[in-house]
Amino acid sequence: MAEITKKQLSLDSVWSFLGSISSVIFGLGYIVVVGNAWGRDGLGIFSMAISVYFIGSMLANLGIHTAVIFELAKLEKRDAKNGAVISTSLLGSLALGLLFGGISALFSGDIATFLNQPVIAEMLLIFCLALPLFLLSKTLVGVFNAIRNLKIVAFTQLFRGLGTFTFLVVAAQSNWELNSIAYGFVLVEGLIFLWLFVLILAHFSLGLPSFTIFKGLLSFGWKTGLSGALTDINSRLDVLIIGYFWSTSVVGVYALAANMARGIWVFAGAIQRVTNPLFVKLFQQKDFNRIQDILTRLVVLAAPFFFLFGLGLAAIAEFAIDVLYPNQPEMQGALFPLYYLLPGSLLFSCITMIGSAPSSSIGKPENAVKMILGVLGTNLVLNIALVPNLGAEGAAIATSCSLVVATAIFGFYSVKELQAHLPYYVLVMQFLLSCLGAGIFQLYAIGVPVYQLLPVSLASGLLLLIILGLLGKDEFHEGKNLLALVMKN
Repeated sequence: MAEITKKQLSLDSVWSFLGSISSVIFGLGYIVVVGNAWGRDGLGIFSMAISVYFIGSMLANLGIHTAVIFELAKLEKRDAKNGAVISTSLLGSLALGLLFGGISALFSGDIATFLNQPVIAEMLLIFCLALPLFLLSKTLVGVFNAIRNLKIVAFTQLFRGLGTFTFLVVAAQSNWELNSIAYGFVLVEGLIFLWLFVLILAHFSLGLPSFTIFKGLLSFGWKTGLSGALTDINSRLDVLIIGYFWSTSVVGVYALAANMARGIWVFAGAIQRVTNPLFVKLFQQKDFNRIQDILTRLVVLAAPFFFLFGLGLAAIAEFAIDVLYPNQPEMQGALFPLYYLLPGSLLFSCITMIGSAPSSSIGKPENAVKMILGVLGTNLVLNIALVPNLGAEGAAIATSCSLVVATAIFGFYSVKELQAHLPYYVLVMQFLLSCLGAGIFQLYAIGVPVYQLLPVSLASGLLLLIILGLLGKDEFHEGKNLLALVMKN
C-alpha cells in the first residue's frame, strides 16, 4: 500500500475521532432512551442482552474483519487478488454468521438461564437475526480500514448510531414492548451492509472465493478474534456478573455509570488509531529511541488532560443524571460506581493510546491474547469476590483495579516489544495523578460539595503538573508538536 503522508495521518485522526465520539454519544443515547422508556429493569435487560450479542459477534467472526486488513495491506491497490480476498472474507463471514447465529438461536434460552436472567432469552433470539449482517458489515469496514478510507468507517459508525437511536426513540414514543427494540439492530445492520457493499463494488472487482485464502484469513484472524472476544468479555464482565447475582435494575444503574466512564476512552482510542501506524513503521525501522520519545510525550500530555477531564465529569455527573433522567431519581445510584470507575479508567487511558502496537500491529497477535488473559483473570476474580456483597459498587471497584493491572501489563509488553522505557518522572506523574484523582472522586462520593473540591483539585493538579513539567520540559515542548499533528484539521 502507499506511503502514509502527514496530511493523510492528520485527516485520519479527525475521521477516527469523529467516528469514535459518535459511537460513544449514541451509545449513551441508547442508555438514556431505554432507561427513561422502560425503566431500570428494562435498561438492565437490554444491557445484558446486548453484551452477549457483542461478545458473540467477536467470537463468531474468528477475526476475519481484522485479518482482511492484514491481507489487503500486503497487496497493491490494483492487484487482482484483492477481489478474491474480499469475496472470500465476505463469504466466510456470512457462513460463520449463519452458523453461530443459528446455534445461538437454538440455545438462547440456555444462555439466558446460565446467566441467571431468563427474561433476556427473547431479546437474545432477535439479536441472532442481526448477527450475520453485523459480521458482514464488520468485514466490509475492515476492507475500508485496509485502504485507509477512514471517512467511510466514521460514517458507518455514525449511521449505525443514528439509525439505531432513531429506532429506539420511535419504539419508545410508540410504547412498543421492550424486546421489539432488538429488531432495530437487525434493520440498521441490513441497511449498513447494503450501503457498504455498493461502495465496495465501486472500489473493487470481486473475484472468486478461495479456500486457500480463507485458511490464510483464519490462521491469522483466529488469534485477533480470540483477543477481541476476550477484550469484549472483559469490558462487559461486570454487567454479566451483576446480572447473575443481582436484579436487572441494578444492572441498569451500573450500565449508566460504565457508559459515562468509558467516554474517557474516546480520546485515547482516536489517538491510538493515529499512533499505531507510526509505531509499526518505527518498529520496522528498529527506531526504538523514537518510539520511546513519542510515547513519553504522549503520556506527559495525556495524563494531565485525562485527570482534568475526569474531574470535570465527576463534577457534573449528578446534574447530568438529573437532566437525562428527570423522572427517575433512582438513577442517581450510578454516581458511586462512576466515582469508583474513574481512577482506573484515567490511568488505563494513558496506556491504551499505544493500542495494538506491541501485539497485532507488529504481527504478534498472541501477545494480545496473553495481555487480555491476565487482565480478564484479575477482573473475574475481583468481580466474583466483590459483586455478591457490594453490587454495582463492588463491580466498579473490581473493574477499576483490573484496569490498573491492565496498565501494568500493557506497559510490560511495550518495554518488551517496542523497547519503550518511560522515564521515571513520567511513571511518577501517572501514579500521582491517578492517586490524586482517586482521592478526589471518593470525596465526591461521600458528599463533599463540588464547589469546595474543584478549586483545590485544579490547584493540586496544576502544581503537580508544573513540578513534573520542569523535570521534563523538553518532552512537554516537543510534545506540543505531536499534539498539533494529531489535532490538525
